[in-house]
Amino acid sequence: MRGYRWDSPKKLNKLFTEWWAAIEIDSKFPQFRSRVVEGYFWALGTSFQPCYALGRIMYTKVLCVVSVTDDLYDSYGTTDELNTYTKAIQRLDIENIDGLPDHSKFCYITLQNILSEYEKDLVKQGSYNDVNCLKKAFQALILAYQQEAIWCNKKYVPHFKEYIINGMATAALCMLGVSIILGMGHVDTTQACNWATNKPEAVVATDKMARIINDIVGHEQVALLKLGSKYTR
Repeated sequence: MRGYRWDSPKKLNKLFTEWWAAIEIDSKFPQFRSRVVEGYFWALGTSFQPCYALGRIMYTKVLCVVSVTDDLYDSYGTTDELNTYTKAIQRLDIENIDGLPDHSKFCYITLQNILSEYEKDLVKQGSYNDVNCLKKAFQALILAYQQEAIWCNKKYVPHFKEYIINGMATAALCMLGVSIILGMGHVDTTQACNWATNKPEAVVATDKMARIINDIVGHEQVALLKLGSKYTR
């Protein structure tokens, strides 16, 4: 594999620090979470081999965009903004973001830049795999986020079966998996991505576990915050 032979801590620190600083999220939109370090450790646990450095780097960047988008749908976007943003993502047309607030435009433009960068890097390493499957995975994720926003706006509490079907998508494992598979550069990469996005039983089971574990941890964190506020009054 050409271009990304390995990723030393020093190189990684420079790469991610410069990238995160360049998109200016901390200064312009401090309300969004920064998960660069967390994202890279996730990627390292998924694929640690030196030759898969490109996959790990793009996995980390994709996770950061997913995290910011999750915050947008959970906390900062109005119903009208999210409807417009969802339609823009489904069409991947930058003209559809006119009239959106700056934080929504930022999410969209950052995603487009990452996809464009990934395509160029894939060509450099000689794999020539396009990122259409990654785009489709992100579009599916956005539709699931939008569904949660609709439920929240209507104060609707879905039944567990209804919730878990949508929740498997919002776990975002499919999109993250595709992002790292693309960077591996194998001859059967396209086949592997198609396999993952068609939701075989192994992927469905993993999505369910990820969604439930994430919800358990989230519930525990809320309980701890409530307990802490009780004793600090």
